[in-house]
Amino acid sequence: MKNSNFKWFVTIAVSFLAGTLVPSAMMQSVTTPQPATGPKYLTVDYMKVDPAKAEEYLNMERELWKPMHQLRVKSGKTKSWSIYEARSPLFSPVKESEQRNYNYVTIATYDNLEDMKTPWKKEDFEKAHAGKDLSNLGGRTESARKRVGSDLFVLVEQVK
Repeated sequence: MKNSNFKWFVTIAVSFLAGTLVPSAMMQSVTTPQPATGPKYLTVDYMKVDPAKAEEYLNMERELWKPMHQLRVKSGKTKSWSIYEARSPLFSPVKESEQRNYNYVTIATYDNLEDMKTPWKKEDFEKAHAGKDLSNLGGRTESARKRVGSDLFVLVEQVK
């Protein structure tokens, strides 16, 4: 019985000493949430594109809007911009019979709300498309897709 008590005492003592040897900073990082460091705001625009016009839509985004987004990323006003095609859980294109009312999304990220609220200026378009006729910009955009919704997300926490 004495040997059993001694083993119990040694186990507790070793556990206590091992716990005191772990650096407190290491333990703090495990228990204290760290501030998020990525872009704080993310916008998602949901697009409904006629499947027969998918290539027209993607070309419009690449030719008209991508140069604008590249300028904004370069200037720091936008952190990133992307286009995603919605897929079903089985990684096949979404069928029209499904409930989703969009088949593409564009996603942009920002560090602050002010940059998100004022995304475009006429001068920016002229700089991104120097010498091009932009009089039909809205018409070309609207004929290629219909924006069916938008969401704003605020970063709460992240793991990198």
